[in-house]
Amino acid sequence: MTNVNRQKGLSIWGVLFVIGVLMFFGFLFMKLFPPYYDNLRIYNGMELLVKENDVANLSRNETVRRLNRILLIDYVDEIVDMRQALRLERRDEGVDLHVHYEVVVPLAYNLSALIRFDNVVFAPYNR
Repeated sequence: MTNVNRQKGLSIWGVLFVIGVLMFFGFLFMKLFPPYYDNLRIYNGMELLVKENDVANLSRNETVRRLNRILLIDYVDEIVDMRQALRLERRDEGVDLHVHYEVVVPLAYNLSALIRFDNVVFAPYNR
């Protein structure tokens, strides 16, 4: 004989655990999404700079000035100081624009997340 009245499914503790795990990952997503989205806008600004200008033939100061102007439009100019973060690496074919920076995101109390970004965009010489 089989027991027909046997319960199936999650108990209230199982449901609470699943909700707690979903809330934890939702909280992490809400805290960590903005820095990644800002980094995407910085990367897109770097690509736009390369498309619109002959970056390979510009000086470093002029490159920083033009990149800051592009980032000001997207409201990400205050995220990173381009005078410190931007590094130009000249090669035979062109110039690599490196932007390396870190963002510290406070999560709760004394717990924080450190996110390191390293963007590289290639600017060929226009010959």
